[in-house]
Amino acid sequence: MRVTEYINKQTLANLKKQLSAKGYTSIGQGVDAVVFAKRTGDVIKVLIGERHRKTDDAAGGFLAFAKFCKSVKSPHLPKFGAIVKTTIDTEEIYQVSVERLYELTEDEKDVVWEMVRSAEDDQPFVDVIDKIKEIGSKVLPQYKKDRLRIRNTQLKIAEENKSIFPLIKKLSKYAGSVKGLSLDLINDSGSNVMKRRDGTWVITDPFVL
Repeated sequence: MRVTEYINKQTLANLKKQLSAKGYTSIGQGVDAVVFAKRTGDVIKVLIGERHRKTDDAAGGFLAFAKFCKSVKSPHLPKFGAIVKTTIDTEEIYQVSVERLYELTEDEKDVVWEMVRSAEDDQPFVDVIDKIKEIGSKVLPQYKKDRLRIRNTQLKIAEENKSIFPLIKKLSKYAGSVKGLSLDLINDSGSNVMKRRDGTWVITDPFVL
């Protein structure tokens, strides 16, 4: 479910009107958030609770991540601006200013998935490489060439971005130490890892409460 499926339509229209007056347009949405951006500069992530949940609950995973970011220094964490709680109509929302990031490729998302699997099992980085090397090992001959191409591409991606792996392991352990918190780096809706223009991978919103 997307946030626009349960938020009051008039509230959403008023939200868009307010941010449009400041030069922002809607560029995407997730389960608990709508994202707005200008042509350049930071984006505004608006966190909104479902009608049966308080906004503080819906935003709890993100707020836990913001707290984590204050205690950990890493080039793979996002650069935040202000985090402001406010009200539009009767809806409580959080507006979060965060650096502009870009989508990963499908191969990059697959590598994130393998990193998460290995991190949650508390395995070393070599386990990620071993999992990727299994690609193409059990396919029909006519598909082997294509699978080997994918394997080699993903092996290269993993090696180039292995510096993020210790942070994923740290996030996994942190989630396990907070009641109700779960790691949610990649799911059917997409990836909560994105990248800067220089290619650096950045974790965006890794927890769900």
